Amino acid sequence: MRRLGDGYGQIQALAPIVRSLAALGRFADARTQAEEMAALAPRFGLDGFVAVAGLGAAVHGGLAERALETSAAALSIERNR
Repeated sequence: MRRLGDGYGQIQALAPIVRSLAALGRFADARTQAEEMAALAPRFGLDGFVAVAGLGAAVHGGLAERALETSAAALSIERNR
């Protein structure tokens, strides 16, 4: 998607990659990809989607506190739309 210049598709493609990296314990790689998603998200109004993807990564990585924090952030983003 990156080569095609499809930012929306890139965000959609990165979400499962971020979750998979977290599930494998590759948290630094997951964070790097999540940051890339977060940088693209405002152009497409996908801030809430990125927060939910982060929530999924936290759950897959066994980071319960982070998952709770991220779920609260995702709800806040969507409520303020």
